[in-house]
This record gives sequence, C-alpha cells and structure tokens, in this order.
Amino acid sequence: MKADELKNILKDYSKDELIKLYSKTYRMVPKERRETEVDEMIRSHGAKPEPKKKDEDFSTIREEILLFEDNALAQLYLRRNRSISEKKRRNWRFDVKRCIKYLDQIPEDSPNYAEATSLLLKTFHVLSTGCGIWLFSTDQPFQSVGIAQSKLFDMICVRALKQDDHGEILKSLIRQAAVCHVDYETLHDMLIDILLSEFNSPALLNEIIVLAKINMEEETDRFKTRRRSAFGDDQFWYKERMNNFTRLIMQAYICLDEADEGIRFFHEHFTEHSEEVKLYILLKYLAAFELYDLWIREYEAALRKKVKPRDSLKEAYEKIKKDYS
Repeated sequence: MKADELKNILKDYSKDELIKLYSKTYRMVPKERRETEVDEMIRSHGAKPEPKKKDEDFSTIREEILLFEDNALAQLYLRRNRSISEKKRRNWRFDVKRCIKYLDQIPEDSPNYAEATSLLLKTFHVLSTGCGIWLFSTDQPFQSVGIAQSKLFDMICVRALKQDDHGEILKSLIRQAAVCHVDYETLHDMLIDILLSEFNSPALLNEIIVLAKINMEEETDRFKTRRRSAFGDDQFWYKERMNNFTRLIMQAYICLDEADEGIRFFHEHFTEHSEEVKLYILLKYLAAFELYDLWIREYEAALRKKVKPRDSLKEAYEKIKKDYS
C-alpha cells in the first residue's frame, strides 16, 4: 500500500481507533528497531525544532561595526538609498545593541580584547555624533540602542584601563570627553568625571594632562585649517571644546594635589566674555573639591580686579568666610 492510500484510509478513523491500531502496529516492530528508531520518532513528534543560532565571530562583528560607522556618517540610515535595505535602516539599533553586548563580553585574556575596546569607542563616537547631527531618524541614538551615553563611556574606560598599552585609546577618550556631542541626559562634566575616576593614579593623571594638552594643540591646528561653516559657529564650538579641555586639565591637577597649577592653567586658557562668569565657573569647581581656602583667595583676587560678583557668590563668600576662615 502506498503512503497516500494509507492516509486516505486513516483519515476516517477516530482518535481511539488510531491509538489501538498504532499500538498493535508498534508491537509488530522488532524490539531493536523500536528502541533505536521508533521510540525516538514518537517522542520527538510535534516538538518544535530548536532554532539554529547564528554563529558570529569577531571578524564578522568587526566588519559590521566598520560598515555601520561608514554608513551612519554618510547619513545612509536617514534616507532611502540603494546601499542599505529599508529593514536594515529600521533595525540598525538592534544590530548595534547586539554588537555592543558581544564586544563587551570579550575577556581580558583574549587576543581581540584591545581591538574590541577600540570598536566600542568607534560605536560611541558614531552614536555621539548622532546626538548633534542628523545621522538617524532620532536625535537620541543612545536611548534607541538602550544604553546611556555615560554608561557606554564608562564601559570603554574600564576596558581601556586594563590594557597594557592604553596611550592611544586614552588620548581618544580624552578627546571624546571634551568634544563629542552629548544627548539631553549627559554633560561633558559627567564624561570628564568618569574619565578621572577610572584613570585615577598619579601616573595616569599626569598622562591625561600631557595627552589633553596635545589634544588642545591638535584642536587649534584643526580650527586654523578647517573650512569655515556657513552658519558662522566655528569660533563658538572651538571655544567650547578648548574650555572643556581646560576644565579637564584643571581637575586632573587638583586630583594630583596641584590645585595652584590647575587654577593657573584655568586662568590662562579658559575663555569667557565675562570675567564674572569665569569666576563663577572656577569657584564652582573649587567648592566641589572643598578647596575653600582657595575659593576665598580667588574670590578676593577677583574683587581687587574690579570684578562684580553676583549676589549668590556674595552670600556664599560670607558663609564660607565665616565657616572656614
């Protein structure tokens, strides 16, 4: 009897009749075949096969991140194009989230550890750029990926600290902390705090100061040779970036118990149209580090230069003078 003929006959049987018929048929099968073939077939019948997991290796993830960087900076996720399918444009955030998870799980003893950290930094740079320039359909790419900007930055700092040779990536981290675009939940000060908290030994803090000064020189060279924006905001962004580097260096000096050197560097390099605003910013950092003797010194020095502090600073001065003099 052929299989189709058997199906036609069995379709008229009830459930109970099929059970009895199959039981009789089962007993007719030799015991050896029942145990090796038939039993397994019965147990597995109706069970859903386990989905095959896509095997991913480091080289695949590397290529995916590099392609994501090129496509994003070319704004190919923002509009229809022939390079990226509509599905890929919609699902970029899931792909990035998967890559970040994969790269962060690469252990310290892996030969790919350092490169994985560099790829995470590339991802951070692209997502940060998307906070200030339209690269995606959202101006909150970190939120879309499901990770805070500060958290991803901290993850990279922790990994970079474990590398034997971290000079190059530390220089890049310093630049990102000072110049990257930030989202609505992040401040440059937050990134600077993370950097100084992780790289907190005297040797590393001194290295940060040296590398930050090199970054400042390179930023000045870029500004001099950069093609001017049609919006005329180049000077503004240059000042903001240099001020961020200055705040970073000043705080690194303070962490090294070299506050006077940090204050001197701040006075020389921090640019602000109002001397009163500049004083306010400096005193804010000195108060954060509880350097109240220096706070009083800088406040009184500003008064001698005819700077007129705001009322809140006058009140703070009277209180600090009373409590810490």
